[in-house]
Parts: sequence; structure tokens; C-alpha cells
Amino acid sequence: MLKKLGTEASLLSAIGPSLKKSTEERGPFDNMAIQGVEEIFKSHLGSLQEQIDKADVLKAEKVASKDVLQAALDTTLAKRTTSEGALKEAEGEVTVLETRNKDLYEAAARTSGVADEALAQHAITEGCLAKAKEVLSGFTELLERQIPFQFPFDEVMSKAEEIPEAFQAPCHMESVAAQ
Repeated sequence: MLKKLGTEASLLSAIGPSLKKSTEERGPFDNMAIQGVEEIFKSHLGSLQEQIDKADVLKAEKVASKDVLQAALDTTLAKRTTSEGALKEAEGEVTVLETRNKDLYEAAARTSGVADEALAQHAITEGCLAKAKEVLSGFTELLERQIPFQFPFDEVMSKAEEIPEAFQAPCHMESVAAQ
């Protein structure tokens, strides 16, 4: 017990032989060692009595501290429960958003394929259009080209007089059609 109370080693070594002696056999050194131990015990008993006297105040402080800590714990547990609910909700939203993202990605891939096909078809159509414009331009050029041309009216008329009368006869197609 004396070791727990922080008694000096020299006092610890002197107290054992002093206590084994009767009161009449003890010398001044033995009495001084016993008084030193008594002082240590009195000091320790005084601190214990002080703790006992302050026990009600200390208990009240600890109860108040416990109440404050319990309120903090309750608040923390409530916040934890709320946070866990928010976490589960957020995880659900993440799952929904991941599914939506996957669907949109697949739709984009399909749309990209359709767009590629449309672009290819557009390129073909543009090529055909360019070719048609080129041909149209050629025809327009031919149509609008001004060629100095004199109709040989006199020559044609002279040849027309040479046409045999068989060709100048009225058309018999009407009579053949009537038969």
C-alpha cells in the first residue's frame, strides 16, 4: 500500500524493522519512520475524505456531463439514422441514373447508326444532284446556244416541187380506218 502512495524507498526499507519492534524498543529513528508513514496515511486519508466530501458535487457534475453526452449521443444517432436514409436514397438515385445513362448511351449508339446511314444516303443524293445539275447545265447551254442558222427556204421549196404526185395525194388513212 505504501508503494502505491508513492512512499520513498528509504522510508519503505526503514518501516519494516521499526514496526517489528515493541514501543519500548523503538529508538528515535524508528519513531521518525513510523511518524513519516503516519503522515503519508493521514495525507492519503485526508484526500480520500476530501473526495468523499466532494462526492455529491462530483456526482452531480458527472450526471450533468452524462446528460450532456447522452444528448450529444442521441443527436448523433439521429443524424446517423437520417444520414443512412439519405445514403440509401442517394444510392437508389445513383442506380436510377446509371440505368438511365445506360439507356441513353444505347439510344445514342442506335441514333448514331441511323445518322451514319442518313449521312451516307445524303452523300449519294448529293452526288446524284451534282450529276443532274451538270447534265442540266449542259442541256441549258445547248438550249441557249445561239447558232447562226438561215433556213434554206428557197432550196426546200424547189425540192418540194420535185416530189412526185403520189406523195401529194390525199391521205387514205381515213378510208382504211373506216373499213
